[in-house]
Amino acid sequence: MKYIITILFITCYFTTISAQIAKDTNLPQSTPIQDVQTIELHTDKVSRSMVVFAPSGFNKQRMGAPTREQIMVLEGKAQFIFEDKIVEASTGTYLVIPANTEHRVEVSGEKHLKLLVIQDAPE
Repeated sequence: MKYIITILFITCYFTTISAQIAKDTNLPQSTPIQDVQTIELHTDKVSRSMVVFAPSGFNKQRMGAPTREQIMVLEGKAQFIFEDKIVEASTGTYLVIPANTEHRVEVSGEKHLKLLVIQDAPE
């Protein structure tokens, strides 16, 4: 039951704020994205949230965050490549990545990628 309530809360949270975030966190039109850029939204004892922009053609291998990540694709297309699977993601895709999960992100569209990322606070 606890997990169902948590999932419902997360779904409502993303639904409620994603449109506002998409509108309020745009980079100026004249600013080409050359590297990853991050806009911090909120940090507290429970979580950290941010909007992340990655340029077209971005490809990065990294060890996952030390905490769980929840990711909502706000704009663009990307592949999230895990050890055993590839997830094709586009606007509206929601992913939950467990703590310390190795993965790679490749921006596959012609436009930049814009993500809402929420990381759990470290324990």
